[in-house]
Amino acid sequence: EDVTEEYSDSQVQLRNFEAEETQFLKILETAKTIQETLDVTREISRVRGNIDRLKGRMQYLEKNVAMATITINLATDEASLPVIEQQNQWRPLVVVKNALRGVLATFKALSYLIIWVVIFGAIWLPLIVIVYFGRRWWKARKQNPFGR
Repeated sequence: EDVTEEYSDSQVQLRNFEAEETQFLKILETAKTIQETLDVTREISRVRGNIDRLKGRMQYLEKNVAMATITINLATDEASLPVIEQQNQWRPLVVVKNALRGVLATFKALSYLIIWVVIFGAIWLPLIVIVYFGRRWWKARKQNPFGR
């Protein structure tokens, strides 16, 4: 949401209210009666309230602009972009692409699994072979303790 115009308008209003406050302060210095002083003080209070309100609004706008979020969707084709307002639109090409991506992701995961098995197999295979042949040797020795 673009708040540039509102912020610019607020800046102009703020300058006008500050100029008005300055004029009332000059008038207050020249006031001769209590009634004149009270009237000018009331006007200064009103103008000061408007200044504070505008400064608060401008600070709010500045903070909102500082924390603004912009979402950009990039795609190789229009069919892959998310459709927010037309949720029930029929887009079979997007479904096919998503299915192919799923198949590729599955093959990728399987290739990673094979790499892990090969790496761990290379570490554990010698140990398994040693245990296997050691056990065979141990059984053979138990059956024939004197080597006959």
